[in-house]
Amino acid sequence: MSIHPVTTWALTWQTLMDPWVTQMGYPVVSVKRNGTDKIVLTQERFVTSTDGTSDEGEYGYKWDIPVTIVTSVNPNFNVGKQNLIWFYRSTPEITINVPPTTTWLIVNAQQYGYFRVNYEDEMWMKIIEQLSNDPSVIHPINRAQIINDAWSLAKKGDLNMSIALQTINFLRNDDDYVPWRAITSELTYLDLMLSTTELYGKFQKFMKDLVNDTFLKIENTNITDETPINIFNNNESHPMHATTALSSARSWQPRSSLNTDKTLRTTKLTSTYDTLSTATESVTEPRRTGISLGTVQVYFVLL
Repeated sequence: MSIHPVTTWALTWQTLMDPWVTQMGYPVVSVKRNGTDKIVLTQERFVTSTDGTSDEGEYGYKWDIPVTIVTSVNPNFNVGKQNLIWFYRSTPEITINVPPTTTWLIVNAQQYGYFRVNYEDEMWMKIIEQLSNDPSVIHPINRAQIINDAWSLAKKGDLNMSIALQTINFLRNDDDYVPWRAITSELTYLDLMLSTTELYGKFQKFMKDLVNDTFLKIENTNITDETPINIFNNNESHPMHATTALSSARSWQPRSSLNTDKTLRTTKLTSTYDTLSTATESVTEPRRTGISLGTVQVYFVLL
């Protein structure tokens, strides 16, 4: 993998940080394959609406971005300075060499950088394929990143919603808290959007199927530091009282001052497919986004 040397830019703490502290928002890095052994990266400001897009920014809404890349050939997410590639704001795009046999790759290992990542559709599908085959190969933080980036891009209209929906299928085989936490707010929005449509029943069935295996696994496991969740509950099939959940939470973190009222407000211990969300993140009306109900309908009908 080729490295863009730091010495090619007079990079000081001030020159590095000025674009981040003087410009609104943050970047999205777009990734495209160029043949079998190269990828091309470009950057632009990530905005969720047209508000403020006419503002040119002091640095043209470009940033000096520390990029790390993990490929299927060497899926090691424990990266260091030796793996760092600088994407400087003075460069419209950068080309990076990757092994020719690379099938999938992840940009921004463990989300060390403060930016979103968008891939070509085919690259998204390769990542989704790996998640379906064995999600543990990809770091939990990046599994969450994949969900968060895909859904944010889809709501903005920069990614097909059918791809974003497929990024959560692997969760039925994943009991790590971080990816599940990433999807809860998105499912709150989707639940709200579908609740008054004829599609809601299919969405409920999809969510019930998605969480069933994970819930059974965690329900039958002693809560330890490695499994700090059992909130994805389905009251119909696997009842769990709030007092039981709170007791489990206290046994997992006995030294914390766990506030009962706050916990009950934050975590809904009711039907998963109805409330796989946090109560403090309730939404009063659907936001205007690039999500197409038609796309969602086709997806759930085909399940």
